[in-house]
Amino acid sequence: MFNQVETGSLLNSLNIEFLVKPILILFVLGYILFALVIVRQVNLMSAVLGTNLSPILKTFAWLHLLGSVFVLMVVLIIL
Repeated sequence: MFNQVETGSLLNSLNIEFLVKPILILFVLGYILFALVIVRQVNLMSAVLGTNLSPILKTFAWLHLLGSVFVLMVVLIIL
C-alpha cells in the first residue's frame, strides 16, 4: 500500500489537468458528431415525412448543433 506522502507526490507529478482536458475535449467533439447525426436524421425524416412540424424540428436540431459547438468553445476557453 502507498502511504499518503507517496500518493500525494504521485498525484502532483501526474497533474490531473493533462489527463482530464483531452478526454473532455474528445467527449465534446463526440457530442458534436452526435448533433450532426441528429441534424442529418431530421433532414432525412422531413424529406420522407413532410409535416407541419418539420420546420420546427429542423430548427431545434440546428439549435442543438449550435449549442454543442458553443459548449466546445466554452470548454476550450475555460480549459
